[in-house]
Amino acid sequence: MLLAKWGALYDDSTAKSMSGEPCADEFMVHLLQRMYGWSEAEALKMNIRELISEKQRPEALDMVQRLARAEILEPYRAQRLAKDGRIVEVWLTATALINDTGETYAIATTERGAMKGD
Repeated sequence: MLLAKWGALYDDSTAKSMSGEPCADEFMVHLLQRMYGWSEAEALKMNIRELISEKQRPEALDMVQRLARAEILEPYRAQRLAKDGRIVEVWLTATALINDTGETYAIATTERGAMKGD
């Protein structure tokens, strides 16, 4: 399944981004810690599904399937589960990464903390 492991995380103010590759960079892991409260050891072993509530998993799977078909998605509001059990409201922008043969090989996302009234 695409988006199975944490990938490249980078800070863009309060944003971070993920792709389908395993995360190994300490700076990238630090961002996962800061936004969701996971330790470095936990972050390196995590699967994206661990951040998605049971209620939102069908919607998340639908989004992954649409991206696998290289559909363009509008940014949407999502919820993530923090280590301490909090629900973190985020705006999520997802993009399919396409190889030379036109196939989706990964999904990159940017998640920004949503403010009340967004």
